[in-house]
Order: sequence, then structure tokens, then C-alpha cells
Amino acid sequence: MNNSQLANDWIPVTFGVGGAVGLIGNIFLLTLVSKSNIYLDLSVSFQYRKDTNNGSTHAAS
Repeated sequence: MNNSQLANDWIPVTFGVGGAVGLIGNIFLLTLVSKSNIYLDLSVSFQYRKDTNNGSTHAAS
């Protein structure tokens, strides 16, 4: 199955019967994902800053 066939199968499902519900769900999911990414970035940068303050030369992996 190629990608265009997959897209043709999914587009009517997403925008058809439960289009509004799906759209709200997608926005909620994207918001959730972007928030968790922000938290992840903050924790990583904080960890990196803590390591550099301790005088070690490597970044937190």
C-alpha cells in the first residue's frame, strides 16, 4: 500500500463523520505534545546548566 492510498483512506475518516471532534482532538493532542516537548527542553537545559555549574565538561545525555 502506497502513501497516497493511505491518505485517501484516512482523509474521509478524519474530516467526515466526526470531523469537528477529530479536529478538536488533534488540536488537543498537538497542544499536549508541544507542552511535553517544552517541559523536556526545559529539563534538558536545566540538567546541562547544572552539569556545567559543577565544572564537568560534558553535556547531559
